[in-house]
Amino acid sequence: KMVAKLESDRGQLLGDTLLAAAFIVYSGSFGMDSRKMLVSTWVRNASALEVAVNTAFSLQYTLGDAVTIREWKLQGLPADPFSVDNALIVQHTRRWPLLTDPQGQGSTWIKNKEQVNGIKVIKANDPHMLRVVEQSIRMGIPVLLQGLGESMDASVRPVLEMRVKEVAGVKVILQIGRASCR
Repeated sequence: KMVAKLESDRGQLLGDTLLAAAFIVYSGSFGMDSRKMLVSTWVRNASALEVAVNTAFSLQYTLGDAVTIREWKLQGLPADPFSVDNALIVQHTRRWPLLTDPQGQGSTWIKNKEQVNGIKVIKANDPHMLRVVEQSIRMGIPVLLQGLGESMDASVRPVLEMRVKEVAGVKVILQIGRASCR
């Protein structure tokens, strides 16, 4: 049975990878029901275009690793599928993730996960925020910026938008009037 399942999965690899990419890029801001509706539509469209996909597509099955997910749960990630999907989105996205986290579960998980890397946790209204972010980027230290609200300081926008340019062989994040090492 396992060999048959692996053969079937191999035939659907391209379609499932396409669905996983779409899921990561487009579904992050939606709730579980809306995500199910999106995936259902994508599966139907892929099938109509004769792209082989798993009709029971799951981001966790496609991109998840049981050992990593177990470790995340030990670090405080809730065990529900929605939280695991969110963690997979955070892990595989190319942009800085922006979390709406009213219960604080996501920030607790990120703090525990990145503790070994020396994570810096700062508030959006901290007067030293820009200096901490700049130094952390330069040193490769993760930063958790909490309490952004609906608007943000314009000087943070280039960092969040990852405006990266290569200058003299070094990647820098462009800011208004200057560049910060990345």
